[in-house]
Formats: sequence, structure tokens, C-alpha cells
Amino acid sequence: MYEWSPPPLTGQGSPIVTYRWPCTGLQTITVKATNAGGMATTPHTITIELHRVHLPLALRDYCRPGQWCPQNDQNLSEKTIVFALVGCDDGTLFAGTDDGVYRRAPGATQWQREMSVSGSEEVRGLAASSDCTFVYAAVLNQGFFRRDSGSWRQVAGSGKGMAEARAVALIGDKILAGGGFGVRYSTIGQESSWVEPQLCSNLTAVGLVRSSGQIYAAVWGGGICYCDENDLDHWFSRNECLQQGGLHTRYAVGSGGKPALLGTNTGFYRWDPGKQCDHSNGGWDQKGQTPTFWFVADGTTVYAAQANGVLRSTDGGLTWVQMNTGWVTPPSTVYTLLMRSNGEGQQWLYAGTSQGVWRYLLP
Repeated sequence: MYEWSPPPLTGQGSPIVTYRWPCTGLQTITVKATNAGGMATTPHTITIELHRVHLPLALRDYCRPGQWCPQNDQNLSEKTIVFALVGCDDGTLFAGTDDGVYRRAPGATQWQREMSVSGSEEVRGLAASSDCTFVYAAVLNQGFFRRDSGSWRQVAGSGKGMAEARAVALIGDKILAGGGFGVRYSTIGQESSWVEPQLCSNLTAVGLVRSSGQIYAAVWGGGICYCDENDLDHWFSRNECLQQGGLHTRYAVGSGGKPALLGTNTGFYRWDPGKQCDHSNGGWDQKGQTPTFWFVADGTTVYAAQANGVLRSTDGGLTWVQMNTGWVTPPSTVYTLLMRSNGEGQQWLYAGTSQGVWRYLLP
């Protein structure tokens, strides 16, 4: 039995409660826990700040539906830049940041750093098998690393000409690597040799995604390359109607076996099969002018990570609305998005940003 004083807004008698204060300053909460073995009373002092509440209790994990809530702690703080997020079926989360790789265990609220980087090194990409047996990291100016029993070891670096690592993806038993060398692939767990498809060689691949049976590589200055997920040797370009600035791509995603959305340094584009330019049947139609870094889709609902927050479309990318509730000021950049479900049937959208990790409870 838990007795809280002063009385909470909700949750009296339970281990998790909700409080709200109308002013800033120090506030003290006292909880009395009673069971068959006796009783214990403990006070907690909480600092209420103008925009943020630093809670030492389980209250930290509460998130009001329909707004962004921080998922940061003393290890992975709001000063950490998060470039990549990936999750496993058991609820494990990994975050790739400007100072390393962090892991959050299933049901935990604290992040633990498993790999450290420094200087010009940054963890730009992550990929994991559904059961977390294989987890890979793309570390800029270092190369590619694989997680083995909680520790990380390099599987490709400067010795293979792959130090400028920017993206990684897992396709069946294959690992795809993207970076300043273009795109290469190898067999998971056997990364001693790599195959280099010709079309995407000598280009800088900054994003890799598996979508609707296709693999899309966002190529900086070269638009997009794509291939069938069952044929990694034959790649094609799809840059119809892209302006010069649109060629500086960051992320591409498909739908129904065809390209659908493209994020670039000058905005984002939607594939329009009816658009005509340069004698093409179909082309990219620009829908926004804000740098766009990531897309994640759930049916016809699509979420876009941008330089000024997150957008949502419920019609496959035709129209968009902002979904920045919960941020007093949106992070300067949202780099990545990850959609995950928990054991309670809740659907969460995680965001890796210039201010750490945030999440949003979807309807």
C-alpha cells in the first residue's frame, strides 16, 4: 500500500502517481509504503522549472497521449544528438548518438552507454535483427561495428575503404553498408568480404531503407538508387523531375513496390505517377521546403522527421500537419523516427533529435 502526501492528482494507493504544480521552485513529496513486513516513509524533493520537471520517481515515464515526452536521463541527456534509433521485439532500444551507442533494456527507464566515440566520430546508423541477435552500427570516420554479447567490435573500417560509414540495414541474411564509398553488402556474421554494386559505387550513400520489397539508397548529390531486395547486384536510379537541390537526398521510402517519398536537404518530395518531365512517366513532386531526414509509415499514415519537428499525413503524403505538441520549442532537428508497440497494445513513435530521445503515444 502506498500513501502519498500531499495527495496526488491521480494514483493514490499505487506506486505511480501524477502531480501538477502551478509554480516553479522546490516541492516535497512524501510516500509511505506499507506491507506485511512493516512500514517505511521516504521524502522526495523535486525541482519544478519553467519548462521541464526533473523527476527522480517513476513519474518520469508518464506520457500524456498526443504529446511529445522526453526519454532522456543522466546518461543520455537532452544535450545528446541522436542520429539513429532501432528496436527489437522484446522492447530493447538502441540509440546512435554523437558520443556513442546507448541501450535501454526492456521495461527500463535508464539508458546505458555501450560504445563511446569522440571527436569527429558519430554513430550515424543502426540496424538490428528482430530478436537482437545481430546489431550493427555505422560510425562516421571509423567504420562498421557489430554487437557481440554486449560488446562491440569493428567488422569493416579504413582497411576496407569503409571508414566513412553513414548508414546500415539488414536484409535477410545480408548486411548493407552505406557511406562515402557508396553501397556494399556482405553476409551477416561473415563480414570478411564485401560486394560493391556498380551503380552506387563512388557515391556517398547517407540513408538505406527496406520498403515494400525494395531497397532504397539516398545518395548525397545523386538522388536515389534502388534495387529489389532479392537482387542486391542490380541497382537503378529514380530521379525524374528532381531539381538540383533535390539531388542532395537523405532518405527515401517506397509503397507498393514503387518509390513514394523522398527527403532532401531542400525539402521533401512525393512520387506522382502522372507527372511529366523529360519525357518520363511519373516524377517527384515537391511537397515542402524544410530539410527532411526520415519517414516512417503505418498504412496510409506517414510521419516525417524535419528540421523543425515532425509532420503527419493521413493520406499517404498528399497533405501534412505538424504534430509538435509537448515541445515548448521543437528541437532544431529531428533526425530519425521509430515506431514501436509495447505489451499493453500501445503504439509509440520515438524521435531521435538534437535534444535527445522523445516519444509520442499514438492514437
